[in-house]
Amino acid sequence: MGKVIARKPGAHVAEGTTVSFSRDNETGLFVKIEQDTKTNILEYTTKKMGKPRISDPVYQLTKDEDWEYSFDITGPDGKPLTLFFKKVK
Repeated sequence: MGKVIARKPGAHVAEGTTVSFSRDNETGLFVKIEQDTKTNILEYTTKKMGKPRISDPVYQLTKDEDWEYSFDITGPDGKPLTLFFKKVK
């Protein structure tokens, strides 16, 4: 039999916020979407909490000199790619 491990209540739960961007096909600009999440580390499950928050200001892709958010992704060719987003004024 395995040994019982004493844990504080809620010690295996982590809360966080995920950020994603969605492109508007008409304007070609992006909208930031934030979603609160709760992760149970022992059970390997993640739940979305509440409704997603969609930003009013729109974002555009920009160069790496002046940006507010960056995402490292893998491109269709399998190579790493970094996307940079900046608010449109």
